[in-house]
Amino acid sequence: MKSLINIMIPTFVSIGNSCVIAHQLKKHKYQTKCTNFFDWLVSSVKTVTQLLRVRDSQELKQKLINLEFEEKLFEGHKVVICKSFDCMKSVHDLPPIVNYSVVQEHFVNKYVRRYERFMDIVCRDEYVIFVLFVNSIDDTLLVELKELILKLCLIRKTHTFHVSVICKLKQSKKNFNKKNLKIFYLEDYKIPSVTNHTWTLEQFDWKDILSRIAS
Repeated sequence: MKSLINIMIPTFVSIGNSCVIAHQLKKHKYQTKCTNFFDWLVSSVKTVTQLLRVRDSQELKQKLINLEFEEKLFEGHKVVICKSFDCMKSVHDLPPIVNYSVVQEHFVNKYVRRYERFMDIVCRDEYVIFVLFVNSIDDTLLVELKELILKLCLIRKTHTFHVSVICKLKQSKKNFNKKNLKIFYLEDYKIPSVTNHTWTLEQFDWKDILSRIAS
């Protein structure tokens, strides 16, 4: 009698550091569920770990009210920074002109919902691939990634996961790949005939990158 092999289908989730990951995951049908916490934020690895340490939605609400609004706009959107975290900047959520008290309540409630959705995936899904975008890799980032992975191991226990880092700048040939950590360089997936200077980075073959991450 042949043994049955269960093939786990991974859940993909963006953990920053910018909106390009969520954009490409949705474009290539790797993320079809509702929006998660880091999808449309400029953030940091340290912020992800800080969020995982939040005890519950009520604690998060208290942190999210600590907002600072910038005067400058990003592609017609008001920019807002949450000062309770290492780096948490929203550049897509708000209209250019806002009623600050109304916006604050709406922003807080929206990100509490996204937090609950995110934590449900972190705690319950059998196999999760956390995808992170960075410009470069240095020793500080590696330390922060180690702390993040340790926290994820504590939360997920026996559930399978790995963190896939997509790095914009090609590094040395040093092998950064460790258990639960895989690193991919965008320069290896450059499309010569395509030029792009926007945050979506369409000059790279994201379909190929994401298929390799999924394999």
